[in-house]
Amino acid sequence: MTSNLTSPETVQDRIAALHRQRRDLMNQPASDQMQTILSHPHPAALAHAYPEEDFYFLIHDIGIEDALPLLALASDKQREYIFDISMWQRDRVDIHAAIRWTGFMLAADPRRTIQWLVNQKSDEMFFILFKTIDVAVREHDQPPDELGDDFITIDDVFYYRVKPDVRQTQPLEVIISKMLELLGDYDHILYQRLLLESASVVPCETEEDLYRLRNVRLAEKGFLPFDEALGIYQPLAAAQLRKRPTKVLNPVDSLMPVPCHAQSMADHDCLFTQALSHAALDFSILAQLQIEFAGLSNQILGAESEPINNREQLRRAVARACGYISIGLEKLSDPQADRATHAHLLKRYALSDLFRVGVAPAMRLKWQAEKWRHSSWFHSQGLPLSFWGEDWLGVLGGLLVKRPLFFDNYQTGRLYRDFKSMVDIDQTRLVLDRIIVFDQLLQRMNQSCRASINHFVTFKSFLLTLWATSQLGLPEIFAPIPLNRFTEFYIRLFAHDKSDRSDVPRQTALAMKNQFLTWIAEKTSLTPVQIVDMAGPALVALFEEIEFEYGQVRPDNLDPRHIHLFWIRE
Repeated sequence: MTSNLTSPETVQDRIAALHRQRRDLMNQPASDQMQTILSHPHPAALAHAYPEEDFYFLIHDIGIEDALPLLALASDKQREYIFDISMWQRDRVDIHAAIRWTGFMLAADPRRTIQWLVNQKSDEMFFILFKTIDVAVREHDQPPDELGDDFITIDDVFYYRVKPDVRQTQPLEVIISKMLELLGDYDHILYQRLLLESASVVPCETEEDLYRLRNVRLAEKGFLPFDEALGIYQPLAAAQLRKRPTKVLNPVDSLMPVPCHAQSMADHDCLFTQALSHAALDFSILAQLQIEFAGLSNQILGAESEPINNREQLRRAVARACGYISIGLEKLSDPQADRATHAHLLKRYALSDLFRVGVAPAMRLKWQAEKWRHSSWFHSQGLPLSFWGEDWLGVLGGLLVKRPLFFDNYQTGRLYRDFKSMVDIDQTRLVLDRIIVFDQLLQRMNQSCRASINHFVTFKSFLLTLWATSQLGLPEIFAPIPLNRFTEFYIRLFAHDKSDRSDVPRQTALAMKNQFLTWIAEKTSLTPVQIVDMAGPALVALFEEIEFEYGQVRPDNLDPRHIHLFWIRE
């Protein structure tokens, strides 16, 4: 592959060969990529073939200090992208981050870095120096002692000292001193001018101008200001999207470096990547979709208000983009739609709009959960989310975070993940509906649960314990049932069978199920039919859990320590 770069007759051929090799390298470990670049006949050319986003994550994957030889090869655009991403915290300059990255670049290639800072980043330098040093000019007849012992000079005319808040971090003070020393060696007149002008910076105006220019540069890559980036989570109805005009697909120059780091992290089993593989038959369309997808992933990152410093953050953004685009494709197509139909939707609609269509049902579930919670019975009782049991707690917890998540319960190795399909949406909606129904039933029962403040209680143990006390003729308050009385109820709970084997599960008696339904109807002033319509499947699941937990336990083996569906005491 490398030998081809010395023989092509045109510059275009050489650039195309570099891009092909870069795409091949993307499948290799980061350290191997660096070794290949450094051993290449034209290492700088191959490094410049990396899009800025891919280069940024490559040096992070390697480790910044280990990647200094690679950083020395970075183009000015790649350096500028690193600065734009790393030195800002929302709309404020992170001075410490800016100094650290300046130190890395100085360590990689000091002279070229100084030239780049002076010629292209002078405004940033003025601002950084204003924030980090105090400057003093010694008069010809003024003793240096009058300025103070902590001032430093290289020409006995211009003195500077690092400000106390920066001086507390010793490596930062060393980097600033090294930068000014190198700057003085590079151009002493320029060094004096920078020190003098840095003392007269108007910080608010300068920072605002830098932020505006930075946003213009990053907007081309999908990074928007935080407040604008949040718009990606604004739901969009499928009917509204269908009324929009078709997006324009412009041919992509084959010599343009297309970012593919984001797409390489995509889940190959989701609907979006399957549709993308079908669209890949046309290279120009695939290249535009890759650029669009990288921009969408960057916008998701921009909406998180966190510094971007590792590939795991991009991986999470890519997973979220893939999941919600897949849901958007499902919402816009028939259940029987094939890959060609989904690929057509990718070509017709902007990926950001498909994402917003997909995020709409998840956000509606989140808003429904938040609205219900504030007016719910369980909230008025001061109960924690654990009242709804482990599984339902997981679903509620995923909906009540800033960005709704699907409760995966380690089915794919994670407790939570982003929604990937309408199946995830439907499963979550089913659980939320059941929670709301049970809360409504408990509210209509008008029964206090405050007595359980020192006892771990779930809605199942609360409801079943109240029912058991009613069946036993005990006061209907939520309180522990004596074991000897509970044994009486337990014997009646299960259908009589002639088997004496402990390994044969027993079924709950039909009469007891009917009594339970009648009891709820009396407590809630609803009819049994209404209760079945509201919570029939959930009540069936509740009795199935009773049979699963206790169907093989004989009455003489009952132990309160292992009974969690009822509140029992010795």
